[in-house]
Amino acid sequence: MALKRLLNKTADTDRGVKTCKSTLLEAVNKRFGGILSEPLYCVATMLDARYKDRYFNADKKQGLREMLQTQLDKMETDTEEEDLRQKRPRTDRAETSLLDMYDEILVENGTTEEMNNETAQQAPCWLRSFGAPC
Repeated sequence: MALKRLLNKTADTDRGVKTCKSTLLEAVNKRFGGILSEPLYCVATMLDARYKDRYFNADKKQGLREMLQTQLDKMETDTEEEDLRQKRPRTDRAETSLLDMYDEILVENGTTEEMNNETAQQAPCWLRSFGAPC
């Protein structure tokens, strides 16, 4: 809005940039022409404490307020519908996991103690290979 107003104003110093201003004004109108019909931008501007509805024309303000109210009503009904939907109870843990299966196999084969002993024996050798004192 403010940019359009600035580009529409003519001043004595505009002699060399009139064409540039008109081209820029065309581009602004082309890109932002339908912005007042977009609820997202209008509602965001109205909710921003810096702007609210101060910079909108008087004839647009009522339509924008209705747009805001429509969005608020829509949010309220969406929340109610979400609350009504039944959700499946969450399970904290699956009944069996892949790691449980590995543990089961190790217990069946009796290899858990062997692995721990083997690891305990290999650790000093591994440390010596890096020059660490044992």
